[in-house]
Amino acid sequence: MTVETSWQSARQAEARRREQALKLRRPSTVVLEFPAPKAWSTNKDRTMHHIDRWRHVQAWKEAVAVCVWELGRHKQAIIGRVGGGPSTVHVTIPFVTNRRRDSHNYVGTVVKAIVDGLVQQGFWPDDTPEYVTVIDPTLIVDKSMMCTVTITPRDGG
Repeated sequence: MTVETSWQSARQAEARRREQALKLRRPSTVVLEFPAPKAWSTNKDRTMHHIDRWRHVQAWKEAVAVCVWELGRHKQAIIGRVGGGPSTVHVTIPFVTNRRRDSHNYVGTVVKAIVDGLVQQGFWPDDTPEYVTVIDPTLIVDKSMMCTVTITPRDGG
């Protein structure tokens, strides 16, 4: 009888441990912040030489990679918080000057490069609408030039 009781209590303890682990793995919002390379809009992108365009895209992808690399041993835990499932991405792009700009002009350039960088870092298997929904970025005047990426898991899938 005591053998059965200890076996049952061990099984219950294992069930409690699994439940706690699932609570820790529930998706939650992740905020990444990194120094922003130079932003460029779709207006400039159309007339830009393809090598210059590649350099801009690489600069943003590398900025994301460095930010994720700096997470160090916490990288997998942070990626796990998003859950690898459907997410909404919102980017805050800083500028030094206070000019009039259309935020949606930066979706196809800066935001696309950021999302591609996050896919390369393992946040999602692909950047299709099945996994990623992008909200128009917020453009701010900020002398510190820190870009903020907010990733919020979507319900469902």
